[in-house]
Order: sequence, then structure tokens, then C-alpha cells
Amino acid sequence: MAITTNTQTTLPLGAITLYRVVSGLSEAISRVQAWRDARRTAQILSGLSTRQLEDIGLTRADIETLVTTGRF
Repeated sequence: MAITTNTQTTLPLGAITLYRVVSGLSEAISRVQAWRDARRTAQILSGLSTRQLEDIGLTRADIETLVTTGRF
């Protein structure tokens, strides 16, 4: 005797829309947090002296590139 399962289930009305809204909000929150982190990183790096930046292998010109692209 073979057992079959029904893999096609219908979702409640609006479930997909709700999922997309929640996913979109989650993505937006993640982007805002990343932007805030990048801004804070730029503030901290800008506060360092030229000597301190050289110690970690950066120049003042690298700060903007590092913050906007995540690498230099």
C-alpha cells in the first residue's frame, strides 16, 4: 500500500502579501542599521590622528571608500 501526501496546500488569503510586507520591512531595517554602522565607523575613523590611521594601514582618503563600499 502506497502512502501519498498532498504537497499543495492553499495559504490563507493575504498570507503571501503579509510575508512580503514583513520581509520588506525586515530588509529596510537591516539597511538602516548598516547605514548607521557605516556612519559611526566613519566618525570614529575621522577622529583618529594621521599616525593612528597609518598604524592600522589606512589614510584619510581610504575612510570614505571604506565606508561606502565596505572595502578599499
